Amino acid sequence: MSMAANNKGFTLIENVMAITLAGFLMLAFSSLLAPTSKQTADALTQQRASQVATWLLQEMYSREFDEVNIHFVERCGSQGVDGCSAILGSDADDTNSVRDDFDDYDTDGKAISITDFGLDATGPFRDFLATVTVRYANDDFEALPKGSAPTPMKQVTVAIQRGENGKPLVFNAFRSNF
Repeated sequence: MSMAANNKGFTLIENVMAITLAGFLMLAFSSLLAPTSKQTADALTQQRASQVATWLLQEMYSREFDEVNIHFVERCGSQGVDGCSAILGSDADDTNSVRDDFDDYDTDGKAISITDFGLDATGPFRDFLATVTVRYANDDFEALPKGSAPTPMKQVTVAIQRGENGKPLVFNAFRSNF
């Protein structure tokens, strides 16, 4: 009887090598997927920031152009009507932080929670902050410095960020007095 070698199965060394190789392959594959998941998360955050900016701008555009417009049917600066206010931002006579005209939404450079604007911030929108800047604009659609003489156009810049350290997404819009 001759001694036949049993060639069935794997040796211990072959098993260890296969497990090590599988580990390296999984590590390489997961390192390829990690940047894509970050890009996917960034796209979702950008989409939600865009939705928040749209909600906020819709809310702002539903208000009068200027506080003078609230008291008169005619637009501010028209014949027989007071000129537009030179001071942008919340007015001294605004009670309970009621924003009754377009420029009352100016946050004076501070990022505040979107709930402070009266927006529902439940679910995926709860950590978003907004910085709103309202300035008069010239005929070339350029924002004028704070304190400039009133013009019939305002530029609003809305910067939406997720959390205190989030990168802000900036949206610009214009509103004319007509």
